[in-house]
Amino acid sequence: INLGDNSGVRGPIRACQVIGNLVVVVGTNSTCFAITPSTGMVEDHSSGLGSDVPLTGIACDPGGGLIAVGLDGSIWHRHDDHWVDAGSPADRLLTCVCAVGDGQFLVAGQHGFAAMGTPGSWTRLELGVTFDISAVAQVDTTSYLSGISGLLQRDGASGEVTVPEFGSEAPTSFSFVFAAPDSVVWSVGPKDLWARTASGWRSLFG
Repeated sequence: INLGDNSGVRGPIRACQVIGNLVVVVGTNSTCFAITPSTGMVEDHSSGLGSDVPLTGIACDPGGGLIAVGLDGSIWHRHDDHWVDAGSPADRLLTCVCAVGDGQFLVAGQHGFAAMGTPGSWTRLELGVTFDISAVAQVDTTSYLSGISGLLQRDGASGEVTVPEFGSEAPTSFSFVFAAPDSVVWSVGPKDLWARTASGWRSLFG
């Protein structure tokens, strides 16, 4: 896929997300493209970001806009085809973002930082960990936050943060977590691949 004449001056791709019938990719140097896989059409969605905004995560808001996070705790909201600064309670790299329902988003990043809210109104969450969060996902009313040192789950009703109950055998490596259809959660690590279904967690490696 050709990202256009300006792709040579853009930075590396840091994240991608399937949003509706589009694949949206973001990266350093204000990189933001929307790709239509069926036609290969590429649209530059960087308008309003400035010339050098490093983006590391992307998600969709209920109204069809986009939320992106990046360096120095930056959070950006794209609505009506233009990006605006969405404010942020963070002073460090944010790496990931996901929608959690009711128009709210979960953002997370370095040193166990996480916050929840809407553009311009964010509340920091206390996770009780200091490892870097590399991925977040939402399934039903539960938020999942993953990093190289572990996986956490946060109950949306009570706000309680716990470690998932894997059973007698648990994964020993973590890196990424994502949601799939039918309320399935996947946890991926260098040595592990686990899935949580209605019957609980199980390893895909036996």
